[in-house]
Amino acid sequence: LMCKLVKEVDLYSRQSRDLAEQLLKALALLGNRSGEAVTKAGGLGACLHIVQYSECFHSDTLRSAATMASSLVAHVSPGDENLSETIKILLELLAHTDAAVV
Repeated sequence: LMCKLVKEVDLYSRQSRDLAEQLLKALALLGNRSGEAVTKAGGLGACLHIVQYSECFHSDTLRSAATMASSLVAHVSPGDENLSETIKILLELLAHTDAAVV
């Protein structure tokens, strides 16, 4: 549920972005204990979603999301139901025109 909420954040609402940042912190704590469970719940996609909309979040939140994504990627399996979504977001990030994002 937490991962889904991060992905559904209203980027135009400061309160909604604040909620996404708090959810990311909670996911990071959970990921430290059980990275596989967070990955299966869509945590990697949630982190990449925040990075994807980098202009809407603080740089420390982006660093946290990127760091967490790099640790969660180790738990992705070929049969992961979120794999196609994750690959799509990664490809969009790699094609981004802003070098700071890539």
